Amino acid sequence: MAEQQWTCQSHPTKQHETITRKLVFSVNDALTGMGLDWNDAEWVGGATYKPTTAIGKVPDDAFLPPPRCTTPVSEIGWPTLVIETGVSESMPRLRVDAAKWFSDSKGKVRITLVISIKDSSVDVERWQLAPIGAPTPLTRDYIASLCRRPPNRPPLYSQDPAAQQPYCAQQIIITRQGATGDLVLPFDALYDRSPEQGEHDVLITSTDFMRLTQRLW
Repeated sequence: MAEQQWTCQSHPTKQHETITRKLVFSVNDALTGMGLDWNDAEWVGGATYKPTTAIGKVPDDAFLPPPRCTTPVSEIGWPTLVIETGVSESMPRLRVDAAKWFSDSKGKVRITLVISIKDSSVDVERWQLAPIGAPTPLTRDYIASLCRRPPNRPPLYSQDPAAQQPYCAQQIIITRQGATGDLVLPFDALYDRSPEQGEHDVLITSTDFMRLTQRLW
């Protein structure tokens, strides 16, 4: 389990906070629409996750489903979903951050969303690990074959950092004119269990993304 300290992030911008918060609200709305009480889960933005042998990281936000929540909250484990948002940071740097979450958690983090806010667009990428047995290194054809299997669920098991191969499972670009697609968060990866009656994958639609970004520019 990671060692956590509850701290504040340093000087996030208004754009940074706006899109991260609204994305969190969108996920909560989707869970509520399934009849789930999102208060049973926890969002832990501002928590420092520190493995025993590495420098800790603070997510812009992170989701822990009920099976991973404990009392007291200071003892909770790794999130299933991490959000990393950057305004001045480049997308390559955010991708490095995504890979570090998988490595530090040994794959207990299932999905990392990286969001890069630019002057006239927002790029959203969903990163996850390739399954054990995937070709090394990953090929474009193999990644494309994974992405053709909607919703392309990430592995639901731990992986040794040395064997991990993170890749981008979805990319969405949002401009004033529209968004290039919908974001899918597989339910079992997010909630750490199989969906029951009335439960399904979380869908953030292109319309949702336009509302999330309407005041950014």
